[in-house]
Amino acid sequence: MSTLPIIALVLVLDLVYQPQGLSLSHFLIGSVFLVLGLTLFSHGSDTSLVEVGQRLGAYLSHKHSITIMLIVGFVTGFFVTYSEPDVSVLAIQVTSVYSGLSKQLFIIVISFSVGLLTDLGLLFLLKGASLKILLTIGYILILLVCLLVDPAIAFDASGATTGPMTVPFIMALGIGLATTTKHKDDQSSTFGLVGVASVGPVISVLMLMLFASPSSSQAASSAHASRLGEVLVDCLGKVGAAFAPVVILSILFEIFFFKLGPAWIKRVSRGLIYSYLGIVLFIGGIEYGFLDAGRIIGETIKLSSAPWVAIPIGFFLGAVAVLAEPSVAVLVNQVEEQSSGSIKRSLVYSFLTIAVGIGVALAMARTLFNFDIRWALMPLVVIALILMKFCPDLFTGIAFDSGGVASGPMSTSFILSLAIGVSSDGGASAFGIVGFIAVMPLVTIQILGIIVKHKRSRS
Repeated sequence: MSTLPIIALVLVLDLVYQPQGLSLSHFLIGSVFLVLGLTLFSHGSDTSLVEVGQRLGAYLSHKHSITIMLIVGFVTGFFVTYSEPDVSVLAIQVTSVYSGLSKQLFIIVISFSVGLLTDLGLLFLLKGASLKILLTIGYILILLVCLLVDPAIAFDASGATTGPMTVPFIMALGIGLATTTKHKDDQSSTFGLVGVASVGPVISVLMLMLFASPSSSQAASSAHASRLGEVLVDCLGKVGAAFAPVVILSILFEIFFFKLGPAWIKRVSRGLIYSYLGIVLFIGGIEYGFLDAGRIIGETIKLSSAPWVAIPIGFFLGAVAVLAEPSVAVLVNQVEEQSSGSIKRSLVYSFLTIAVGIGVALAMARTLFNFDIRWALMPLVVIALILMKFCPDLFTGIAFDSGGVASGPMSTSFILSLAIGVSSDGGASAFGIVGFIAVMPLVTIQILGIIVKHKRSRS
């Protein structure tokens, strides 16, 4: 149900614009694999990635060893980010538009910064300090660095970092730690670690982009030129290499920390297999049918008599794509579970839908008119920081976590490819779309928190 609106939109656009080179058969096959992949991943992540993360957080809080916590926190943050398919997808798009950037260096810098910020967040949680402080300092620093360099790629990197591999691990790690400390009865401490971790890539990539310059090459690749079997075999290897560190970490945690026995190992192993196969099918479906579809449709819209239609199309795509993101499902389930059902999944989904729709529409406008992204992103960040003063801590944590999870494989692939097709500068102005998706929930979810606070105060 979450992917049907996207499929329907592409079919309508194909009828209206009849773009040359678009293979509907490839797109529809890719859509089938997308649905199967999402289903398998959602089924497997709860009993594998989330389970291991929560166990690890609980273990670290009981050990009372800051050294062990910092080592394990950094290693976990680094390797789950290095394993993140979203980061690889974005790295391919970025390095094909910006010369002087190595894909491997791009991924390593992002992974290092996530490990470092995960450690800072865990320290704050262990000491019972509010993550609001860390988030405020981080975003003020980001605003200052943004004065020196265009932040589009940096915000995109932040959004792509928190995808289907990273979110379950880091979110569960924070919840596991928060629920076993002296502040375990305070719901507000259970969310926000993902938001903190996503600050690192913004700052580190801002520094990295000081040494990069746009090239004249086009960012999209011709995925449909390969056969389906070749794409899936390639994904088996790529995702397998990405999953290997997570599997190794899970084994090491069980041997040295958890010691829960064969039954637990069997359950987690089954979940990891489902998650692995799910990501393979998901990424395979995107590469086989979605990347080229987005770019070709975008180029056709750009050459039409009304290129501005990319803005309402962007709003619709953003609003429905968030429903298809695996990480969003993990977040809203955790929110409902940790709040004992008082914060409904449907409520969070509604505000995220509005946020991401507006974010993609703004990004499409920026792609069409090529205005400085700082004039749009920086005011939104300032508004989010102001709202923190009036919003309950719980909703601030959820908001900043939402900013990370709202942007996933759908936004870093199909929607970004569409924006690259619409752009007239080789794709450089398309970057920033993931950043808009990541920043808008900071505003809308905190507004939701203020509304809930007001209603509770009146009752």
